[in-house]
Amino acid sequence: MYYIRRLSIIFITGLMFVFSSLVYSSVVSVTILPNEPVQGDIISLEVNAKPNIVQKLALEYGNYVKVDKGEFSWALGTVEIPGSPNNFTITANGVKRLRVTVNMMGVPVTVSSLGVDGIAVISQRNVENGLYWVEVSGVPLDDASLVHVSIKAETRIVTDTNGRYFSQYNSSYFPPGVFQINVGDNRNEVLLRQRVGWVNQPPKPVIDHTDIQLVDRAISFSAAESYDNDGVIVEYKWDFGDGEKADGLNVRHRYTIPGEYLVQLLLVDNNGDHSILNERLLVTSSWVNLLVLPENIPSTTLVNIPTVLRYSVINMGKNDIHSLEVLALIDDQPYTMQTIDLEANQSMTVNIYWTPESTGFHRTELHVDPANQIHENFEHDNSYVYIIRVDNLIRQYMGFLAVTLVLTAGLFYFLLKKIIK
Repeated sequence: MYYIRRLSIIFITGLMFVFSSLVYSSVVSVTILPNEPVQGDIISLEVNAKPNIVQKLALEYGNYVKVDKGEFSWALGTVEIPGSPNNFTITANGVKRLRVTVNMMGVPVTVSSLGVDGIAVISQRNVENGLYWVEVSGVPLDDASLVHVSIKAETRIVTDTNGRYFSQYNSSYFPPGVFQINVGDNRNEVLLRQRVGWVNQPPKPVIDHTDIQLVDRAISFSAAESYDNDGVIVEYKWDFGDGEKADGLNVRHRYTIPGEYLVQLLLVDNNGDHSILNERLLVTSSWVNLLVLPENIPSTTLVNIPTVLRYSVINMGKNDIHSLEVLALIDDQPYTMQTIDLEANQSMTVNIYWTPESTGFHRTELHVDPANQIHENFEHDNSYVYIIRVDNLIRQYMGFLAVTLVLTAGLFYFLLKKIIK
């Protein structure tokens, strides 16, 4: 029994060794170009191994950080994170506490870890891909003048059917220094040199906001279309022109007084450069006061005869109204639609041209609404309803004939009575 158990252990250990060899020891070659990269170069990584093999790809980087006034701080700047699966580990030696601040799209997040025997570790798996601004800081040991910080990023790659894996990386988002790039058990060192004469380009701000700006209504502002060609934006600062300010990629604000405001967006990138964009915003009263009155609407008309329905639309408010929708309905069905502009305290005549196609009683309506559909007064003040009777020509003629006969009979009776007397 002992020998069987021992053989089983040896067999399982052998299988694990073979599997480990297939996974991590099957790399034939790793090529990294250019040989002497400079910040900003596109670095190419080519791996040749067995087909369809999973390999561990690890990138390690270390740096000594000076202690200043009881703190240490190292701003890595912009770091590009590839997609999952991934694992990132930051280790600090000679510290009481380690802090890592990550900023993506203007939203900073800080994670901290206490040191154990002078070593503090922060690790995170499956970080969402994208550009991050990263800063490492913390509290060193009492007698430390330098703190060593190392960063290790790990992921897994798969070779294709020809045993090849190829990828490219923008080195603009890597700090200068010596990197250890490991693929399986193949280890490579790369010295990334700092670009000489490079000048940082400030970010480009773009403001987007709600189309309709009304008092006491939340207006959405966004800087999502802003960009930085050679870095990442780490701060979004808003000034709404009424004394109120806000921070963030997307913000909301309410104005309490109508008027023209100068909205300012200030962007700060990972190198400390900033850009400012000013945009004027016209905020109007959120209330309108409209009144619709009839000018000339007939109570009766004839079938197939063009008829004009004439209304007066009055803007009783203090603000000009643009793109005022005027909708006419006949028997609850839309008939015509037109758009007008109406200045404050002004009126306008609106004509609706209607040719009835059937006799009987017809319901006519005129609705006037601003684009934002907000009313200070009752909704029915913005509309007018009237019932019109439509007759045909024969009925109209018969009515006229009946009246004529009645008048003629009356006149004949009056004359006859005079003669008899």
